[in-house]
Amino acid sequence: MSVDLEDYFCDLPFSEWSQYPHRIIETTQVLLDLFDKHHVKATFFALGYFADKFPDLIKNIHEQGHELASHSYSHPDLRKITKNEFENDFVKSLKSIEKIT
Repeated sequence: MSVDLEDYFCDLPFSEWSQYPHRIIETTQVLLDLFDKHHVKATFFALGYFADKFPDLIKNIHEQGHELASHSYSHPDLRKITKNEFENDFVKSLKSIEKIT
């Protein structure tokens, strides 16, 4: 099982994300409760942005025995960025997740 851990506005430009209310904690908790009920472990592909913003959420996922993986930091459109920009975004996401787990 895998989960794309992002919020409903993550397809918009990163610079606009702060304009929208976050639902990620509530929606992720629904999944965590469901997975716990059915003894399911999942890989959560998390955005580094959410690791920085909600470290307790990432910590909770990890402590419940789920695997965490990177889904970039800011969900860039890979068709519109350079290889170097992608690498910087990806490394930033890894650091954000690793410092919590």
